[in-house]
Amino acid sequence: MFLTILAMIGFTALIVFTSVLYSWIYLNTKRVFILILFHILQNILPLLILGGVIDPLGGFSTAIFTLILVVIITNKYGEETLQGIPNKGLNAET
Repeated sequence: MFLTILAMIGFTALIVFTSVLYSWIYLNTKRVFILILFHILQNILPLLILGGVIDPLGGFSTAIFTLILVVIITNKYGEETLQGIPNKGLNAET
């Protein structure tokens, strides 16, 4: 029972952090194909890193990695890039 609850919390956290990351990617590139490639990468990397082993923490490992990536992106590019406000240094097309 405890592992089921842990898996639900881990998966929910992963979905929340991933949605922030996907939103950032789309708002700053306006390309769905890049989102598709990132989703493929997100599915393949845990298999390569963990060697095909299922995450024993119920998704927490992937959620923590995604959270770290969101924090790095937010610190580097600023919160305004999460809102679709053009950033001169990031999006050269606007």
